[in-house]
Amino acid sequence: MGRVGQFCLARSAARSKVCMMKRIALIAVLLSTLQIAVGQAQISEYVDSELGRLSQNRPTKFASSAEWQARRDLVMNRLRSETFQAWPKATGKLNRSNEFAESKDGIVLSRYLFRSEGPIQLPLFVIHRDGLKAPDLDLVVLNVLDDEDWEVFTGRFGPAFPKAFQGVKLPEHDRKNYDSEVRMHRNMKWGMAYVPPRGVGPTSVSKDFSSELTLLGQTLDSAQIWDIRRGIQALRSIDGMEEPNLWLQSSRTMAANTLYASLFEKGIHRMDLHELPATHWGGPVLFGVLRFTDIPEIGAMAAERARLTIYTGEKEAWSQLAEVGELLGWKNRVQLRKPLE
Repeated sequence: MGRVGQFCLARSAARSKVCMMKRIALIAVLLSTLQIAVGQAQISEYVDSELGRLSQNRPTKFASSAEWQARRDLVMNRLRSETFQAWPKATGKLNRSNEFAESKDGIVLSRYLFRSEGPIQLPLFVIHRDGLKAPDLDLVVLNVLDDEDWEVFTGRFGPAFPKAFQGVKLPEHDRKNYDSEVRMHRNMKWGMAYVPPRGVGPTSVSKDFSSELTLLGQTLDSAQIWDIRRGIQALRSIDGMEEPNLWLQSSRTMAANTLYASLFEKGIHRMDLHELPATHWGGPVLFGVLRFTDIPEIGAMAAERARLTIYTGEKEAWSQLAEVGELLGWKNRVQLRKPLE
């Protein structure tokens, strides 16, 4: 019997279902890795039926704020004890180092390196107007990058600051949007920070994390959520960066990961999330999470802690978020906007 099977048998009956979900997820990852051909229609039908069954066990309407708070606390406890139980028990030292800084065209680009966990080191890029210190900034936006956003970021800034991207194959310079960013920094006292979690950018081709993470009780998405938390901590650890208002911005599945990370970090002022998936079916893969919650409920929990703007063409999918906001008396704390073109 393998280590995963022994681990499951050792658990109490109360957690047997959690173990089963992990084993099912492991099989799913292995099937995906081996690219075994199965009947897609049958799989889709089964998944749809399971999602319908699971959603019936989750409350979506609440009679009072106390009822909502009890539900919120229950979900947070289950996230900690089940979905993210394989996260490091202690955060450990960031070992943040300043690897590069250069001034050009009236802006300064700095590249930092920080330790997320174990041997995982990730870059953090910070850009602001030349001559400004961190405490002078009105706000700082941490952009959490996926593969698509990494290409946009490197195309915009890489050719202008090639020494900050050593070892990275840079695309052609997006001069138009680079000039637009320079003008924005000239007129605004804003800082823009960028972090690619593991599996994105510099670490995208260095290692396949999926199989190793699965054996440790994680998925790539749950590990990236941890990386986002550490990226927030690394940014705040820069001298003076604890003072400006902190905004988070991300897109697609990484936007959902950013939403989850915000539940575990303090001091986030606002989040702008683009193309945020409305369910984990088509969103991040997290062990067992659909047994007790889904992304709209996580959005409501996050909106209690920070202003939330979601850019989506599916407003009806976020009805639970609106209902919780009405129950708690939110005014403009949550905004659903049309996607940016």
